[in-house]
Amino acid sequence: MKMSHLLCLLAVLVLAGQAHAGKLADGFRGHPFGDAAFLEEPPDDNCMSNPETGVRWTCQTSIGDVPVSVSYMVLEGLYIGVLITTEGYTHASNLLTTLQQAYGPGRKKHDWDTDSMGDRLWMDGNVFGVWEWNKYSGEGKITLMANDVYLRSQELQKSRTSTGVNDL
Repeated sequence: MKMSHLLCLLAVLVLAGQAHAGKLADGFRGHPFGDAAFLEEPPDDNCMSNPETGVRWTCQTSIGDVPVSVSYMVLEGLYIGVLITTEGYTHASNLLTTLQQAYGPGRKKHDWDTDSMGDRLWMDGNVFGVWEWNKYSGEGKITLMANDVYLRSQELQKSRTSTGVNDL
């Protein structure tokens, strides 16, 4: 096989592998950011309602073979994003590899950071993902958030607050 054919084949395989992985702006597990109606019921097995402000459900699940905790964030009835956490270097490393396959290598948050597990940032339209690794606690986490949906939730909150002020 000619080298140019081999390179073309490799390029097609890489693109095909990335194509089915999905884009960041598509949401999480088939649910686009915005309408939170699907979160009236637990989105997965092993979910608990979470009284913490801004978190509708926290679910114990897995991404590939990595056990993770997924917190679904809702403000003003809008699904604004998720926080995904895992514990331990091996799990965090595997999760980061999965994220990089799905969303690309990401941009390091700091040019001086040479750590392969270092903080990263992904952007796709109005959606961003921020990866953070804490080598002291062993926690790896990514926050996926739709900035435009978050800003809309803030406008709704301000509107509701100003209505309350008028009631004084």
